[in-house]
Amino acid sequence: MLLCLLAGCRDLSVAMIDGLEFRRSPIAGQPAIGTIISGSFVMFGRTISVPGGAWTVLTAQSRRDPVTGRVSGGVALVQREGHVLLGLVQAVVADRKMVEAGDVPAVCTSSDVLWNDVRQAVPFGPQDCTSIYFERPDLWCASPMSLPDQVMISLQDVDVAAPHVVVALHLYEAGGNLVLTESVALNPEPRGIAPDAYMLRGQSSWTAFSAARDPAKLKLLDELKGLAAPLRATLRAQVEAPPPLVP
Repeated sequence: MLLCLLAGCRDLSVAMIDGLEFRRSPIAGQPAIGTIISGSFVMFGRTISVPGGAWTVLTAQSRRDPVTGRVSGGVALVQREGHVLLGLVQAVVADRKMVEAGDVPAVCTSSDVLWNDVRQAVPFGPQDCTSIYFERPDLWCASPMSLPDQVMISLQDVDVAAPHVVVALHLYEAGGNLVLTESVALNPEPRGIAPDAYMLRGQSSWTAFSAARDPAKLKLLDELKGLAAPLRATLRAQVEAPPPLVP
């Protein structure tokens, strides 16, 4: 997914890769690590809404073309209770020319998502989709130059344990010049849902067939669905807004 396209560097805070300047820390236009955010925040001149409550900026990364000045970047925010992760928001504002975003991400159209809604899917044109899916955070480490991998490292740094499974709402909005994505991943366990230690995806209790028979899981899915419309509307408005992406 697009969140994994924004490369960082595991060992260096700044690196030149393929002619682009990568950073694993905020740059101008991104919120500082440790910032507490409620309601919304601004990244590269675009407003990103977040669900209710206070969220703390965990980590950020960016890439910049030193020739054109184009920038793209992502940020991750957490809600926690002691060492327990409650929720995680990852958001990306990307210059479309930098990410070669031609098609909607597979997470919007995959057959094993729990819910999806694709409204526009024009190749290299307007795109508007959202979905709800489940995944194992430990697999984020399989992409060692991604924002999710950086999230896992940062969670370890602040002594917060990632659950075996998160259930997430993913929103993807693309226009002529920009791609905006946001995911809201929730930990089912603090909501009274038994841990799921699946190894094979088809054996998970979070498959659509199994989840449909569990009232607690259906309640969590309804909570995520309820977040979709307002968050999606904000992203869509920002993609269509006339001001250019600014560093």
